[in-house]
Amino acid sequence: MWRAGCTGDFWRVSHFGVALGFPFLGAGSVGWIPAPVIVVVLFCVVFHVFLTRTTVGRDIYAIGGNPQAALLSGVPVDARLILVYALSGVTAAAGAIVLAGRMNSAFRWPAWAASWIRLRR
Repeated sequence: MWRAGCTGDFWRVSHFGVALGFPFLGAGSVGWIPAPVIVVVLFCVVFHVFLTRTTVGRDIYAIGGNPQAALLSGVPVDARLILVYALSGVTAAAGAIVLAGRMNSAFRWPAWAASWIRLRR
């Protein structure tokens, strides 16, 4: 079991500039529950509460049902769509972070060096 959260090493930075706890998001576990499952459940709970318990969430449901009717009932459709696209980007970024942690591929130095070598040719 990975114990960096208990020892305070989770946010310590390695010599590549990556937090040492980063691989935990992709390959770690808390007990027998994998960390990616915890991240997904956390996102599901937060979005469920957001969509069902707030007026913005109800507006998003209204826009999904009929954007014209939502517009006629006073919902700011364009602003809500921008919010939906931004939240979609946040979830995609969270998935990419978990995937990069799982593959342990978050080291910036090799990517920077490869691009620099390519520019020199």
